[in-house]
This record gives sequence, structure tokens and C-alpha cells, in this order.
Amino acid sequence: MKSLQDRLQAKTESWKPKPGDTLIGTLLEITERESEYGVYPLLIIETEDGDEVAVHGFHTVLKNELGRQAPVVGDQIGIIYHGKDEDRKYEKYRVVLDRVRSETKPVDWKGYADDTAGAAGTDEPAGENVTSLDDRRTDDDDADVPF
Repeated sequence: MKSLQDRLQAKTESWKPKPGDTLIGTLLEITERESEYGVYPLLIIETEDGDEVAVHGFHTVLKNELGRQAPVVGDQIGIIYHGKDEDRKYEKYRVVLDRVRSETKPVDWKGYADDTAGAAGTDEPAGENVTSLDDRRTDDDDADVPF
């Protein structure tokens, strides 16, 4: 893994796969971005060559795969893009992980697992319950106790 100084100088390229392309590496960062279609995960992956690649998880299948797998920083991740299903009009992906233990607080992946189902047991669409990592951090040990 690169030093922090090296990472600051690195140019991160967005992954724009063609059918059959794979991306394998170490998950360095997980953040969230908002688009006109809602919030989606953004992964920064370091490849074996030391390049940093940004994966924008806005396609439904990729977002759902990430939601089910729930990767954390430090995991080894592999993503393959199978192309567009012309009959059903969706982008096909597969995600696999080699997990590591991490003390990093993960993204609330449940919000990405299924765009049509309610998140966290509510009737609201999943994307509406997703919060940023900064919004969920608290030093209050009783923050999850309802009053």
C-alpha cells in the first residue's frame, strides 16, 4: 500500500469498463456521492500495479451486489463487468471479496441492497434512509437509545 504522501500525489481514474473487464485490488476508501438518481457508493481501489481506481456504484446491479457483500476498507475486492443485458436493459456485474477485519465504520450498505424495497424495515424507499458516514458518527454512547 502507498504512503499517504504518495496517495495525495496519485491521480485516481474512474473505472469505465468494457464487457469482460475486471478490476481487482485493495479497497482503500468508501464514500457516497449523490446524483440526480439518488445516493450511490464510490469505492477507491488500489490495483496490484499501485494505481488507484474510482468505482462509481450507480448501476443497479453493481449497487445491489455491493449492498449484499457489504465490503469494508482493507478488503480485497474483485469486480467484473459482463456488459449490458440487451433484453432486460440493465448493466451486469459480479463482485467477490476476500475479507479482512477492519475497525473502520462501514457504509450503511442496506440502503443499496434493493432500490425497490424499503430500507431498515420501513416503507420508505431504500435510498431515502441512507446517510453519509459523517452524519452517523457520534461520541454519544446513548445515541441509539430512543427517548
